[in-house]
Amino acid sequence: MSIILPPPMQIYEDMPGAQATATTFSITYNITGAPVTGNPTNDYNTVRALVLAYAPVSNAPPGALYAWPRRGLDLKEAGWGCWKATVQWGSLNYQYALKIGGASQQIRCDKSLTHIYSDPAAPAAEWTAGDDGVPIGWDGRSVHGCSIYIPTRSWTETVEIPIGQYSFDYEDDVDNVNESPVNQNSFRGYDPGEVIFHGMQVQLDAKNPDSVTAVYEFERTPNRSVANGNAITIDGIDNIEKDGWDWLDVHYAPQVPTGALQVIPKAQYVLIHRVYDRSDFSDLNIGTSEALPMWGAS
Repeated sequence: MSIILPPPMQIYEDMPGAQATATTFSITYNITGAPVTGNPTNDYNTVRALVLAYAPVSNAPPGALYAWPRRGLDLKEAGWGCWKATVQWGSLNYQYALKIGGASQQIRCDKSLTHIYSDPAAPAAEWTAGDDGVPIGWDGRSVHGCSIYIPTRSWTETVEIPIGQYSFDYEDDVDNVNESPVNQNSFRGYDPGEVIFHGMQVQLDAKNPDSVTAVYEFERTPNRSVANGNAITIDGIDNIEKDGWDWLDVHYAPQVPTGALQVIPKAQYVLIHRVYDRSDFSDLNIGTSEALPMWGAS
């Protein structure tokens, strides 16, 4: 250790040494030669400050891949300038919260036309019940569509990061992902293009200053493709494919069918727009596999 102890004070590891469980790792130290002033409060605070400066903020138990943050200190006086301190480190914590819900989205065509009710004097409709991809809200000029509820899957991942491993450089990495928020590689078992990153929130708690808690928010919408069996059909245009967070745009043109008296909208083009850049979510350093999140995982 680099700390210089005031003579004749010494700190050395007690025997039998470190104690480890699946979630905790502790070392007991003996302190000798501590200052004796006759004031127990001053003695305790002085020794405690020296032990905290001596014991590392994070420590890796045998076999651990990553250092665990320091969790606490138990300090007891043995008398005559001798103290015994047990410093404990704990495994990194994580949380996972899932929300299966929905959001509002504007659409301009249906999945299926179920019924047509018409004035007996009106000309025959261009569409028949059972047709799909029929325009919604045609007023003779524009297809206005309607707002519907779209099921979505969103979740948050809460990860504890040792304070010594958190940096402004890491914040820059997260910011880069936030600027290109769609996954370019598989993430949590979802294909590229399906997951969007909604950002990170970080909190440093004075009660646990040896680590920070970071909360990451994600949302998923599926890719649509022939291979997945969920390709899109719009007004007779089949096998339309789009990645989850790309934007589908239908261009309609007025048309008068042969022998008909009314003007109807006819889809001419279906355009798929890439509206988000993509990035490698491994830069978040919380893992990309289907395993639960953990700092430094792959």
